[in-house]
Amino acid sequence: MHTPDLHTTTSTQQPDYNHYHTSPPLQLRDSHNDSNTLLALALLLDFLPHERAHQLHQRFASEVLYKLPQGRSPLFLSRHDIMSWVNAI
Repeated sequence: MHTPDLHTTTSTQQPDYNHYHTSPPLQLRDSHNDSNTLLALALLLDFLPHERAHQLHQRFASEVLYKLPQGRSPLFLSRHDIMSWVNAI
């Protein structure tokens, strides 16, 4: 019984990629950073007027959410935790 060799190709001609212009790699958005920023906005919108929440959400994400201990969910921040941060700035 003959089994086909999966490593062989039917075409021996390899594509020539050298003639294509290369561009710098695309910067992929860090979904973790995006989700923390959006979560920061959502948390602040529960307690602050929209304009103020929009002004502070990126700072809140960097100063609070990114510094939470490993495994601690930002969803368990209390109203007191959030408002303490807001009042301190």
